[in-house]
Amino acid sequence: MNLKSNPVSVLIIEADPSILVFTARVLEGNGIRALLARSADDAVALAQMQYVPIDVVLANAAVLAANDSSLLGRLRELRPHIRHVGIAAFVDDEIIRMQPLTRAMEPSHQGLVDLIRQTAAAPAVRSAAS
Repeated sequence: MNLKSNPVSVLIIEADPSILVFTARVLEGNGIRALLARSADDAVALAQMQYVPIDVVLANAAVLAANDSSLLGRLRELRPHIRHVGIAAFVDDEIIRMQPLTRAMEPSHQGLVDLIRQTAAAPAVRSAAS
């Protein structure tokens, strides 16, 4: 996959705007297109726009629990090829404010970037019903 001509597109679902923007900047700084959704409804609305490419969904456990995991089902109905990366993380707002967003990424952020790229490159897993 040539990431320069066909960048990976990630739909990030996160209610906290500081975490949402920070995550998007980390990914975009590494050539990954970020689509931002602050709610399940926002995520579904983006997925309904068929001209918007979405390869991977990045959502934390709290977002999925709040939607009884039906969110992933709705997204997969709209985009059967979509892959999901679930994260369970706590990010302190003070850490986000202290991070200069223009400096080189920390190694911990590189792990997320690598995981997104590996997930996007993996074959889509289809359920038995599809």
